[in-house]
This record gives sequence, structure tokens and C-alpha cells, in this order.
Amino acid sequence: MEALKRKKGSKGQSKLSEKQFKILDEIIILDVLTLDITEGCSTEEEQIKALTKYILEKLSYKSEYTKQELNDHNDNPINYALNCQEGLCINYASLFTAMANRLGIDTYQIYSSTHTWNMLCNNEIPSFIDLTMLDTETIIEVINGTT
Repeated sequence: MEALKRKKGSKGQSKLSEKQFKILDEIIILDVLTLDITEGCSTEEEQIKALTKYILEKLSYKSEYTKQELNDHNDNPINYALNCQEGLCINYASLFTAMANRLGIDTYQIYSSTHTWNMLCNNEIPSFIDLTMLDTETIIEVINGTT
């Protein structure tokens, strides 16, 4: 989908590169998707629940991957999550952070050497959400020792 029309400069060349247009397209798509998911939500809590539900319904945890797939997950985690509808903890956390921040919800990603999750700051009181662990299938894999 191409959300923006390319404007030609005085010499007939685009003022923005194709990569820049791709990034802008992704931003617009993410903005529209976030607003669509949270339509009708009147509180921040409702927005957080709507985003959480959407991500858990749309993404599947990928427990086995090649080195190239791992690089793809990490290079552009939001785009990978949206396009492939699967991911690792970084994809879950990055997508949630991007969507929540678009709504003005103060959200950060927390990293350890092996995992990524989210921290929300409401009235300067932090709370944590780990969408990967909320994913029912992921919990089962952890319990069974397959991840």
C-alpha cells in the first residue's frame, strides 16, 4: 500500500528516497491500525486491553528460527510482526510500545539478555506487561519446556 504520493523535485527526482517512503507508509499504516483497534475505547485502561487483545490474537510465538529469521525479527520488529503475524518477544513488545505511544500511553521496552517486555508509567507509577508470556500458547511451551 502506498499511502503517500511521491512529489518530484525540480529535476524530476523524488525528494524522499524509496526507503523513506516505505517508512512513512509503515507509520501511516500503524497509526490507522492503532486508531481502528482502539475505536470506542474511552479510557487508557480500555486502550491497553484492546491493544493487548489485538496483539495476542494476531501474533503467534515463533519458538524455532534460523539465524537469518532472527535477524529479520530484530531488524524491523514492528514490520515483521505486522506482515508475518508471528514473532519473538521483541516483536510483541515493540508492536505494543509503538501502538501505545501513539495513543499517548507512556510505554517503554525493558530488555534483558534473553527477553523483552513492556513497562507502562501511569501517574509515574510503573507497571509491567509481558505479552509474550500472556500468549497462551507460549505459556504452554514454557511449561512443557519446549521454549
